[in-house]
Amino acid sequence: ELGNKLGISYSIGNMGHIYKHQGDLQMALDCFNKLLKISKELGNKQGEMIALLMIGNVYFDMANHAKAKEYYEKDLKLCKKYNDIHGISKATNNIGSVHEEQGNFDEAMKCYQKFLKFSKKHENKRDTAMALGEMANIYKVKGEYKKAIINFQQILKLNKELNDKNMHSTTMSNIGEVYLNQGYYEKAFEYFEKALSNDLGHNLKPKIPSHLFGKVQCLYKLNSLEAARKLIDDCIHISQKMKNKTILFKGNILKAKINFNISERDKIEAGIEPLEKMLKESKEDNHIAELNYELALMYFELKDKKKTEICRKKAIELYKCLYKKTPNITFKDRYEELERLTSEVS
Repeated sequence: ELGNKLGISYSIGNMGHIYKHQGDLQMALDCFNKLLKISKELGNKQGEMIALLMIGNVYFDMANHAKAKEYYEKDLKLCKKYNDIHGISKATNNIGSVHEEQGNFDEAMKCYQKFLKFSKKHENKRDTAMALGEMANIYKVKGEYKKAIINFQQILKLNKELNDKNMHSTTMSNIGEVYLNQGYYEKAFEYFEKALSNDLGHNLKPKIPSHLFGKVQCLYKLNSLEAARKLIDDCIHISQKMKNKTILFKGNILKAKINFNISERDKIEAGIEPLEKMLKESKEDNHIAELNYELALMYFELKDKKKTEICRKKAIELYKCLYKKTPNITFKDRYEELERLTSEVS
């Protein structure tokens, strides 16, 4: 009976992983809760730790960060009790991810620093690279670009031994994003090109949309509008195919901006109407903020004071709320940019 229950627990755990992979999070949660119950009955501490971790992961995917943190902390406590080195490291990192999602960057950084120290102590190069990456992403969001670059360069150095193609591609793209944010567009383009070349060379299809989008952003900033227009359609098409909603949304905004700047006759039809249509269909605050931000700048260029002011005020209001929740430097930069438009609008 004991062996039978153990076998059942393995099967239930495997089913949970399948449901999670398929996006059926509630069914996955049910499976992992059953795994937790059986593991406790059997005194299977390894199974219990796996269940706690996976329940935390499912809640994280559901954006229920409070519950995710609760289960990650239970997992950490159990891992410490039984001296599961890898489990302690993983749980610490996961708790950091929850803090990061909640905008608690200082708490997240403390977790990632513990994760880094732990990984170095146990000479785990892969986890060391992961910790450096987590820290670099916070530096990037906060606008501490020099620190971010240092960390990303350290990851590239570690990856010479690890030879992880996925890690290489992600890190190249991250460096590209930092240079893009700093206004070094040609340098950023080079890194996005390296990332994309790595994607294509090693069949890393899921990464292609974001890295292609990075290239288009650079071309747009460099005022290579015709080249950007040719590439943005490819980016949108691939994003649709890969079901990458984030890049699809951003890609359609960038396409409207490109067409707005290229058009010599009807800028409203070319750029504004597509964004107004997207705005009517958008429900998320960050999407509504971004669309109002872009529309405010377009209406301002067309000297439409009334519509500029409507979009400007809405974007400022939303970006200030978003920045309070998550102190992303982009949110702050955007609402400050729009606040500077006040005197020019009035």
